[in-house]
Amino acid sequence: MTPRRILPPLLACVAFATAACGGGGTQGNPATTTPPPATTGEAVDLTQAIRFHEGQAQVQVTGDVTESFTAALDTSSAGYTPAGGGDPAEIVIDWQAENGFLFRIDFDVTDGTTIDRTWAAAGVPGTSISDENYFPDFFSTKCEGEIARFNASGLEGSVQCADLTNDAETKTVDLQTAFTATV
Repeated sequence: MTPRRILPPLLACVAFATAACGGGGTQGNPATTTPPPATTGEAVDLTQAIRFHEGQAQVQVTGDVTESFTAALDTSSAGYTPAGGGDPAEIVIDWQAENGFLFRIDFDVTDGTTIDRTWAAAGVPGTSISDENYFPDFFSTKCEGEIARFNASGLEGSVQCADLTNDAETKTVDLQTAFTATV
């Protein structure tokens, strides 16, 4: 066989083997809230403030309170602020469900996708520390965030938190989320 005749079957075998071995797909428990893989798109201008207009968060809370919910982006508090005046660039977004459930993030970021500080909270229901079922990451030490995509069309990511307590320290939860926000 000539090289031209060998290459297509060889590439097909490599593609099949990659798919069969799990390459390119989401590994682990399919019920987790892992965001979709990063996609390409037009770059976002990180020197300008950006408002997000719609999106959702899929939230799973386990522990002393167990809830799963989907919340819609709250446009009044959803945006990216570029670095300036000694402050880092920041992404702040709230997602609110009609039943009073809430998920919020506050990330300090560099280059749009590298998270330097993750703060997150969930209210099930609740919106402030005075609510018994509001669980914030008080010192930005119990949550890990990931940005899978941030481009001109929007933002996709996830947050996982362990051992979040309410203000009274009477309840503890873990949190897994996947979220989107469109520009």
